[in-house]
Amino acid sequence: MLQSRLTAGLALALCALGLGCDGVSVVGGAPDAATVDATLDATLDVQLDTGPTCPATQVACNGACVDTQADRNNCGACGTVCPGIQVCVAGSCQVGCPTGQQVCNGTCVTLSTDRTNCGACGTTCAAGQVCAMGACGLECGASLALCSTGDAGVSDAGADRYCADLRTDRLNCGACANACPSGQVCESGACVVSCSAGETNCSGTCRDLQTDNANCGACGMACPSGQVCANGACVVSCIAGLTECSATCRDLQTDRANCGACANACPDGQVCRGGSCEVSCASGLTVCGGACRDSRPTARTAACDTACPSGQVCAAGRVRGVVSRASTTARAPAAT
Repeated sequence: MLQSRLTAGLALALCALGLGCDGVSVVGGAPDAATVDATLDATLDVQLDTGPTCPATQVACNGACVDTQADRNNCGACGTVCPGIQVCVAGSCQVGCPTGQQVCNGTCVTLSTDRTNCGACGTTCAAGQVCAMGACGLECGASLALCSTGDAGVSDAGADRYCADLRTDRLNCGACANACPSGQVCESGACVVSCSAGETNCSGTCRDLQTDNANCGACGMACPSGQVCANGACVVSCIAGLTECSATCRDLQTDRANCGACANACPDGQVCRGGSCEVSCASGLTVCGGACRDSRPTARTAACDTACPSGQVCAAGRVRGVVSRASTTARAPAAT
C-alpha cells in the first residue's frame, strides 16, 4: 500500500514536469525545479500522514485505534506493554481491575453491560441488541442508561447503542459520553484518581496509609512531630541504632529493660551487654559461673575455675600454703 502511494506521488511529480503524462495535458509548460520539489513533498506528506480516524477516547497505534487507558499492550502510550498478569487501568499497569470489573483477554470489562463480553468473557450480543444486567436484549434495565457511540446520540439510526452504568463507566461517568480524563476511573458517577493496590485516593493523590506521615491509617491523619507512620500507626521516630519499644527509643544492646528485644528485662544483679544479660561485678571482681569472684589472675594461676588445693589459700591471685600459729611461735626468738 505504501509503495503504491509513493509511486503515485512520483508519477504526479513527473507529470508536473511534462514527463509520463499519458492522456494528460500540461498547461503553461513545464514548471521549475522548486515547484516540482514542493509538489512532490506535499504529495508524499499527504500520503504518509494518512492514518485511521479514531474516536476521541482512542489513539492510533501502529495503524489501529486503541484505548491507551485500557489496552495492556499500549498502556498509557503506544507500545507500553503491562508485564506478567497485570492489566491496564486508567493508563497505568496494575495487578487487578477496579471494583465491578474482571479481566477478559487481558482487558478489564464490565460483564453486565459489555456487548462483546455480556455475562461472560467472549459472549457477544447480536446486531441491534444491547447488554443489560449481563444478558443480551433490546432495552436497558432501570438502573442503566442507553448511550450511543454516535455523535448525534441514541436517535442516530446508524450509531451503535449500548447500555452503560453511569455510576462506574469510565467512558460514561455521570452522563453518556462523559469520559473520565487519563489516569482516572468512575466511582459513584464521578471521575476520581485511580490508585494501585495498597494505595488510597486522598484528595486526588494516591497515598500509602501504612507509611505516609501525612495520611497515617486514614486520609488527613498526620503524625505528630518526631513520629513516623509504621503499619498505619504513628510511632516514635528513633535514630539509627535504637529501636522503638512502647513509643520509646531503646538501645537493645545495653538497655536492661529491653535487652536484645523489647520487654526482655535482665534479672536483678545483671546488666545488658551486647544484647545479652550478664552478671554485674564490682571493680576488681570477675564473673565466674554467674557469680562475682576475686580471682586476680597472674602468670602462675588461671582466672575462673582455678581452685586452691586443700590446706591452701588464694592470696593476691596466687595459691599459697597455710602457715600455722604454732610453727610461727616455735621460730620466734627466745626472750632474754
